[in-house]
Amino acid sequence: MIDLETMQFIAGEDGVGQLRLNRPDVLNAQNPAMWLDLTEMMNRLSPRQDLRCLVVTGAGRSLSAGFDGTAMSSLARPLDTPEDREERRRQGLAWTEGFAKLSRAPFVTIAAIRGHALGAGFELAVACDLRVVTPTARLSAMGIRFGLIPDTGTAYWLPRLVGLGKARELILTGMTIEGSEAGRIGLAEHVVDDAELDACADRLARSIAAHSGTAVRAAKRVLEAGAELTFEQAREVAQREQADCYSSADFLRAASALGARVAGSNS
Repeated sequence: MIDLETMQFIAGEDGVGQLRLNRPDVLNAQNPAMWLDLTEMMNRLSPRQDLRCLVVTGAGRSLSAGFDGTAMSSLARPLDTPEDREERRRQGLAWTEGFAKLSRAPFVTIAAIRGHALGAGFELAVACDLRVVTPTARLSAMGIRFGLIPDTGTAYWLPRLVGLGKARELILTGMTIEGSEAGRIGLAEHVVDDAELDACADRLARSIAAHSGTAVRAAKRVLEAGAELTFEQAREVAQREQADCYSSADFLRAASALGARVAGSNS
């Protein structure tokens, strides 16, 4: 276990772990301390070769209710000088680095969403590779309601999940949708009852972690590259990754076992 001030990592079996936001008394509302903890947590987890899939969840009734009100109020002051604005820009980059590291994690990440995923909580979910949600969960990129914008990478990730038009609607209106609608528009891969949420996320994680760690990590890199590169460039990336897969112990074992079965069936 890794136990930080605002979150915990619990190592499971078979390459699956859980990252749990741990401010349940405020519905896991986020503040700068949590954002810096996320960066620290990802710095610790990313090098781990035993971790193939990470389930991101929240202690208690919600994934995260968004920006902590007390923390938001403490930042409500005019930035009158270029130096003030530059300092806030640097702060913002530091505070959001953990979201970037989560999105670039070498292992697969799954957000398990119940209760609320609002504002920064929504952005945390969108930074993950996959999402499992309850039908009545409330999701919103609600920053616009407070005169803010999504600044963690959501404006980059969200159009790739739901299309540019729907991303515009979600961000520009600050509208709240339920988990059932998130599933309908492609924002969530699975919509399940609250009682089944944790089990569903765990099953999905285990179904991924059951495969070759080399292949899972390579597949994630190829999918990410494919969204940015030309077709031929993406093919080249895939072949480089495939060469590593061919030399992995997982492939050699699987190929040998298949060869033995074929030989046995022909004898």
